[in-house]
Amino acid sequence: MDLWARQSHGFSSSEGGTTKRRPRARRRVGWLRYINDFTSPADAEKNVGPALSAGTPYIIHLCEGTDIETRDYFDNLKKADGSSLIGPPLVTIHCVALDGPQFQTLATNRGAGVVWSPLSNFLLYGATTKVALPRQAGLPVAIGCDWAPSGTKNLLGELKITKLVSDHEGGLFTDQELIDAVTHVPASMIGWDSYVGSIERDKAADLVVREEPPSG
Repeated sequence: MDLWARQSHGFSSSEGGTTKRRPRARRRVGWLRYINDFTSPADAEKNVGPALSAGTPYIIHLCEGTDIETRDYFDNLKKADGSSLIGPPLVTIHCVALDGPQFQTLATNRGAGVVWSPLSNFLLYGATTKVALPRQAGLPVAIGCDWAPSGTKNLLGELKITKLVSDHEGGLFTDQELIDAVTHVPASMIGWDSYVGSIERDKAADLVVREEPPSG
């Protein structure tokens, strides 16, 4: 998920007790599209439509903020005829403003999943993704660091934060599920699970093997 952590973010502003996210520059990383909220259905169809038709992974910072205006960006994920622009290649980051109905829509249309970055969310907005809701909807949840100014410096740091939040919320994730959220779950979201994400023959791996000291 460090791929997503290196992108450019904008600034946030607080109004009326909610936090708005200002638009950020659109980027492209290799064959992975990386983009922020669409300002209209036409904007969404122009950018995400061809990628979804081709099955190309499309990564978007979706509804990053806490106000209703930010949540309303979700409604732009549709074509002019009203049909959905959500599909298996669509990876959504943050989704802080979303509630149950929007997560259910993502799940119904087989969105790839949600990337959760709690530390950055808390520091920027004072709130984070209602992460129990995508899990209830059946969406995969991965963990990412977001960006350096407000995110953790690496996934180990972010795992510590997600563990604290999970425990505070009554144990949303088991330890194994947290490990999955930084390994095979994100690899599967972007279609790289044939190459990375688990320890299997012919897959790339970065392993450290240590010998346990003698007991006693």
